[in-house]
Amino acid sequence: MHVQYSSYAIRPVSEQEEKSHRPSLAEQIVDWLAYLKETDDEALIANIRKNTTTGRPSGDQYFVQTIEHITGRTLATLPRGRPRKK
Repeated sequence: MHVQYSSYAIRPVSEQEEKSHRPSLAEQIVDWLAYLKETDDEALIANIRKNTTTGRPSGDQYFVQTIEHITGRTLATLPRGRPRKK
Protein backbone atom coordinates (compact mmCIF):
# COMPACT_ATOMS: atom_id res chain seq x y z
CA MET A 1 0.00 0.00 0.00
CA HIS A 2 1.41 3.38 -1.04
CA VAL A 3 0.45 6.46 0.99
CA GLN A 4 1.27 9.96 -0.19
CA TYR A 5 2.15 12.47 2.50
CA SER A 6 1.65 16.20 2.35
CA SER A 7 4.60 18.51 2.98
CA TYR A 8 2.22 21.26 4.09
CA ALA A 9 3.07 20.97 7.79
CA ILE A 10 6.83 21.30 7.24
CA ARG A 11 6.76 23.69 4.29
CA PRO A 12 7.92 27.24 5.10
CA VAL A 13 5.12 29.80 4.91
CA SER A 14 5.71 32.65 2.48
CA GLU A 15 5.19 36.27 3.52
CA GLN A 16 2.23 36.55 1.14
CA GLU A 17 0.53 33.56 2.74
CA GLU A 18 1.24 34.87 6.22
CA LYS A 19 -0.27 38.28 5.41
CA SER A 20 -3.35 36.77 3.79
CA HIS A 21 -4.12 34.43 6.73
CA ARG A 22 -7.55 35.10 8.13
CA PRO A 23 -8.25 33.76 11.59
CA SER A 24 -11.08 31.25 11.75
CA LEU A 25 -14.23 31.99 13.70
CA ALA A 26 -12.99 29.70 16.47
CA GLU A 27 -9.77 31.74 16.69
CA GLN A 28 -11.65 35.07 16.72
CA ILE A 29 -14.18 34.28 19.46
CA VAL A 30 -12.81 33.89 22.97
CA ASP A 31 -16.05 33.96 25.01
CA TRP A 32 -18.60 31.83 23.15
CA LEU A 33 -21.35 32.34 25.71
CA ALA A 34 -21.18 36.12 25.31
CA TYR A 35 -21.00 35.76 21.52
CA LEU A 36 -24.13 33.61 21.40
CA LYS A 37 -26.03 36.02 23.67
CA GLU A 38 -25.40 38.98 21.34
CA THR A 39 -28.43 40.31 19.51
CA ASP A 40 -28.59 39.93 15.75
CA ASP A 41 -28.31 42.87 13.37
CA GLU A 42 -31.80 42.81 11.81
CA ALA A 43 -30.75 44.93 8.79
CA LEU A 44 -27.90 42.54 8.02
CA ILE A 45 -30.17 39.51 8.33
CA ALA A 46 -32.79 41.13 6.06
CA ASN A 47 -30.08 41.87 3.48
CA ILE A 48 -28.81 38.28 3.57
CA ARG A 49 -32.36 36.92 3.22
CA LYS A 50 -33.13 39.25 0.29
CA ASN A 51 -29.94 38.34 -1.54
CA THR A 52 -30.42 34.64 -0.85
CA THR A 53 -33.94 34.80 -2.30
CA THR A 54 -32.77 36.58 -5.47
CA GLY A 55 -29.56 34.58 -5.84
CA ARG A 56 -27.34 37.65 -5.49
CA PRO A 57 -24.09 37.78 -3.50
CA SER A 58 -24.35 39.50 -0.13
CA GLY A 59 -21.52 41.99 0.23
CA ASP A 60 -20.41 45.53 -0.47
CA GLN A 61 -19.95 46.97 -3.97
CA TYR A 62 -16.24 46.08 -4.09
CA PHE A 63 -16.99 42.46 -3.18
CA VAL A 64 -19.68 42.16 -5.87
CA GLN A 65 -17.38 43.70 -8.51
CA THR A 66 -14.60 41.30 -7.55
CA ILE A 67 -16.90 38.29 -7.87
CA GLU A 68 -18.19 39.65 -11.21
CA HIS A 69 -14.61 39.94 -12.47
CA ILE A 70 -13.72 36.41 -11.34
CA THR A 71 -16.84 34.77 -12.78
CA GLY A 72 -17.27 36.96 -15.86
CA ARG A 73 -20.96 37.44 -15.00
CA THR A 74 -23.00 40.49 -14.07
CA LEU A 75 -24.22 40.03 -10.50
CA ALA A 76 -25.18 43.57 -9.52
CA THR A 77 -28.86 44.40 -9.59
CA LEU A 78 -29.83 46.02 -12.90
CA PRO A 79 -32.88 48.18 -13.60
CA ARG A 80 -36.00 46.14 -14.34
CA GLY A 81 -37.41 45.84 -17.82
CA ARG A 82 -36.13 46.40 -21.30
CA PRO A 83 -33.51 49.12 -21.90
CA ARG A 84 -34.98 52.37 -23.27
CA LYS A 85 -34.42 53.28 -26.90
CA LYS A 86 -32.17 56.24 -27.52
